[in-house]
Amino acid sequence: MPPYQRTRNAVPNPSKSSCRLDHYRFALCLAYDGTTYKGFQSQNHGNTIQDVLEARLQSMLKRDVRVLGWGRTDAGVHANGAVCTVDLSQDEVLRFSGKQRDTTGTDDEELSVIDSCLERVAKLLCTTFQNIRRDGSIVARSCRLVPRNFDARFSCLWKRYIYTIACGKKSPLLSRYTWQMETMLDYPKIQTVVSMLNGRHNFGWLSKVLPGDALDPIRTLTLEVKKILSHDSLPLFPPSDSNIVFFIQVTAVSDFFLYRMVRRIVGLLVAVGKGHVDPSLVASCLKDHDDDKFSGVVPKVMVNAAPPNGLSLDHIQYDISI
Repeated sequence: MPPYQRTRNAVPNPSKSSCRLDHYRFALCLAYDGTTYKGFQSQNHGNTIQDVLEARLQSMLKRDVRVLGWGRTDAGVHANGAVCTVDLSQDEVLRFSGKQRDTTGTDDEELSVIDSCLERVAKLLCTTFQNIRRDGSIVARSCRLVPRNFDARFSCLWKRYIYTIACGKKSPLLSRYTWQMETMLDYPKIQTVVSMLNGRHNFGWLSKVLPGDALDPIRTLTLEVKKILSHDSLPLFPPSDSNIVFFIQVTAVSDFFLYRMVRRIVGLLVAVGKGHVDPSLVASCLKDHDDDKFSGVVPKVMVNAAPPNGLSLDHIQYDISI
């Protein structure tokens, strides 16, 4: 991650991420097609989801705006349930509701007026972000008022990612949302490795550790793989294409994912399915890392990341509904 991005989005102490007492925090649930964007988090070039959101808000509020996201997605990765927050002042809440501050009323009366405006403002924000880009690449699913100490990142209970692989002749209609391959994969072998990876393990070898990161590589993962023979279970895609033999859908759930962890896991599953990696090698590598006894170098074929276009952030779970 470039220094700009790391500093720009840093929240060093989650206890200090609450909004001010004279502000209100709103949470947006977003869906986006990440094909043409350089990920979620802000970059110098400005072509990220966060930069687009902040630009729209700045034009509305006439001030600098900071959007806080749940985390990050790589360039080209999609989302169906990304969550971010924005803080609005009491004056902004009143202005968006078409009301003015009444300086003659008591504080309780003023707060009562503001409270009556909050739901309207949430609906207005959702409508504003219904179609941020003309191509429909970013859409707001919902918006709601949340507690001032709600944090899109640190309040998360767990996240779910879905990766889709299309096996068969390549189709341009599927290129944006699947990893297409003409090689038929050995599905039973993939299932064997999925059962190995489930549970609590050291996944450091299946992630890309960045300089300065001090993250615990031991994570609890729930991994599921499904073989889908019909488009009926994948309404995102166009009508059935006879060139596609089947889809493989990989679902990964965890309270925290290491950088590129999901894409490297999918890359490993594909390497196993193609016969390039034996499941026994995965088992021994996993055990040695869990026991902190691994001293060699993991073969590159085991840690190649799957392309980003097949991956989507599907859902983030909190103790409140977003």
